[in-house]
Amino acid sequence: MQSSGELVLVTAEAAEILGVDRATVVRWAEKGKLLPIRKLPGRNGDYLFSRDEVVRRKAHEELRKAG
Repeated sequence: MQSSGELVLVTAEAAEILGVDRATVVRWAEKGKLLPIRKLPGRNGDYLFSRDEVVRRKAHEELRKAG
């Protein structure tokens, strides 16, 4: 559940922080690798992500690349 002070990012913002393409973020969301808060309506509707979730995923990816 989202708290009132939580920062929310759209797909493109998450992609920028993660250093990956927007399509990669969409794929990760669809596969459950990056958990969205929700998906906006429409076929091309953005996913909404908690900034904390995106930062956790970035740390995970950096550890994976280093190991």
